[in-house]
Amino acid sequence: MDDETSLGRFIRESRLQQGMSLGQLAANIGRSSSSVRRWERDEVAPAIAVMPQLADALSVDVSELEKRRHTVNEPDWPSDPDPGDKKLTTMEQPAVRSDEAPSPETGLTTHTKRVGFFGQMWNSVFAEKESWIGWVRGIATALVLLLFLVVLIWAGGEFIDALLDVWHSFDSGSSTSP
Repeated sequence: MDDETSLGRFIRESRLQQGMSLGQLAANIGRSSSSVRRWERDEVAPAIAVMPQLADALSVDVSELEKRRHTVNEPDWPSDPDPGDKKLTTMEQPAVRSDEAPSPETGLTTHTKRVGFFGQMWNSVFAEKESWIGWVRGIATALVLLLFLVVLIWAGGEFIDALLDVWHSFDSGSSTSP
């Protein structure tokens, strides 16, 4: 690959030389395959924080990626980029995973991981690991289903009582009085 190769093309060619799929590269660096696809299409450039992981996964030197990343032609503000220009015009924002987010009090990252049903619920409600609204909806659905079950059992019992009343009404008409 020559020095004129764009960053996206360089990432793609390096990935293919390693025999990796787009999804495998994304999994190796902790990004989505759509992010990697956008890099390869030169729509955005990878965040600086991702470059060492990307270089490791592609078995290339970080400086090679950095050199190609710095060839990005940012438009001067406030003019708009030329729609026909195929050079990168945006930079990707670095992603922070929720389990590695710094704590507001200490600034340190927390790596607590609770397991099991209640641990997952704790994480989603209090540690904001997942959306808590899903848990609320799930619990509300379970309560409504439980209520339906109770009503069904009650209605079934009432139905059986009604059938028994009808059955006993047939018997009372045929009996002889003393």
